[in-house]
This record gives sequence, structure tokens and C-alpha cells, in this order.
Amino acid sequence: MSLMSEALLLSPKRLAAHPLFQGWSPDALKQLFAQSEFLQFESGQFLFKRGGHCDAFYVIDSGQVQLQMRSPAGKVKVFNCLKAGESAGDAYLLMNSVYRVDAIALDSVRVLKITAEAFFGYLAQQPALMRHLLATLSERLHQLLGDVLTANLHSGTQRVICYLLGDLPLKNGVKTTLHCSKAQIAAALNLTPEHFSRILHDLSSRGFIAVDGRHIMFLDVDGLCEYHR
Repeated sequence: MSLMSEALLLSPKRLAAHPLFQGWSPDALKQLFAQSEFLQFESGQFLFKRGGHCDAFYVIDSGQVQLQMRSPAGKVKVFNCLKAGESAGDAYLLMNSVYRVDAIALDSVRVLKITAEAFFGYLAQQPALMRHLLATLSERLHQLLGDVLTANLHSGTQRVICYLLGDLPLKNGVKTTLHCSKAQIAAALNLTPEHFSRILHDLSSRGFIAVDGRHIMFLDVDGLCEYHR
């Protein structure tokens, strides 16, 4: 881990798009930047580990961060794969909790480390932003409930279809890129990598999608949405 000295892509203006900072004034975001620090982690390094004291969270500037948990037997359970613009550790900071998962860099990762003191120091002076934050957290909880229901009620194929479509516009010709490896996505969907690959092959053979490595094009969105298996 090293302190960043080079110019970064992340800026107060880009940070304003993050749900936690919607409604913050430009001056407040500039002040937050001045109180925060940019760090770099290389592949395999931990941003934080399960059980560690949570006194900060990280907004990803570039690279990918995997949230995972390792069992006493050494088996790793992957929960999520985060990319640029997303944050790690904020939920535990808001819960006043220790980190409950490991966050590990999957490649060269640049982050903005935001401390609890800087974050809560400003919010304490802004009751309206506190209310907005509560609304944001409620929306996240609603989305999480939907994810849990999807994981328990839908078949593996339906989980993959929901994942692929995400927030994309429902029209033919739309392209998307998988930001994590197929094995990591499979783990997050509670599937084996082999099962995930078979589902992609099945959807491709039926003409719903075209797969080229991590790149996917939607050829028949209507058929994909109606497909049940």
C-alpha cells in the first residue's frame, strides 16, 4: 500500500454522483478531498480484513475490489466485485461496526480513503443531508431484499438473466462487459463456475445473447425476458 502522488481520475465532481454524497455542495466535497487521502493497493493486497476496526471507507478510483469471507477451513465465499465509482466499507462505518468481510484488490487498485471523522463531521452540521442518507440506505435495503428473494426463488438461469440485464436498457443490440471473472460472478450468484458457463452457452445457443470473452451483446431481449428454465 502506498500514498498516491499522481493525478487521479476521481474528483469532487465525480464523487457527487455517488449515492452517499448526493446533495453535498461542491465546497463540501472539496473539503472532504482535502481531509482524505489517495492510496494504491496492488493485486492480492487487502484494503481491510474481517474483524478489523472500521474507521474509514474507500471509494474506488480504478481497478477492482473483491468482497469475500474466508472460512476457518480456508474456503473463500465471494460476495461482490466492486469497480470504479463504487465504495467498500461504507456500510460497516454507518453501522458503527467492525469490517465483516475482507476487501482484496484483484488488480492494481486506486482508492480514496475517507475517514469517519471527515464524513460524519460534515453530516453532523447538515440535518437535511442526514435525512437524505437515511432515504438512500432504505433504498439499498429494498434492493438487497430483492437480491435475496431473487437468489432464493429463481432458478440459476433466471438469476443469471437478472444479473446480465441489470439496469441496462431493454433493447436488442445493447452491449455490456462483465467486470469480474466468470468464476467470481458465479460465486456471487451461488452457482458453480461450470453451471454459470453452461447457462451462458445455453442462452447463446438459443440466440438470446452473443458471448465473446467478457463481452456480451443482447440479440433477443424479449426472448431472454420470457425464457424460463
